[in-house]
Amino acid sequence: MLNERGFIDNIGDRGIRDLEAAAAYIQDGPQRSYREHGFGLWRLRSRDVGQAVGLCGLVRRAGLTVPDVGYAFLEAVWGLGLAQEAAAATVAYARDRLGISHLEAIAKPDNKASLRVLEKVGFLRQGLIDLPGQAEPNAYFTLSTQS
Repeated sequence: MLNERGFIDNIGDRGIRDLEAAAAYIQDGPQRSYREHGFGLWRLRSRDVGQAVGLCGLVRRAGLTVPDVGYAFLEAVWGLGLAQEAAAATVAYARDRLGISHLEAIAKPDNKASLRVLEKVGFLRQGLIDLPGQAEPNAYFTLSTQS
């Protein structure tokens, strides 16, 4: 998934080209996030075939003040509503299990599908934000999980 054109264009090239690099990415990314913050990304499996189809969860991102809802899916499952379902479940988990009252999210401004997903799960677009290490500004969203 990390080497599909959609991931590279919308998230970035992580340089993962072999199993060793993949193992390091998992160790330094999602596993590290769980050790340091108590949350991170989940691997998502298809109910139909049981295969991994994407990632979704909470990320602590440089330049943001609260956890960020992040997700990515294999291009083969785009358009099936999985991102919206996973993002909504992540928001509910953050609110109900972790007691997080505010979340943020970012997306490339031209990634219309991702912008729609964030709006459908309740995020409000706040404009653009420049983040450390990113060449272009991102669309920036916030969400209060309090009733």
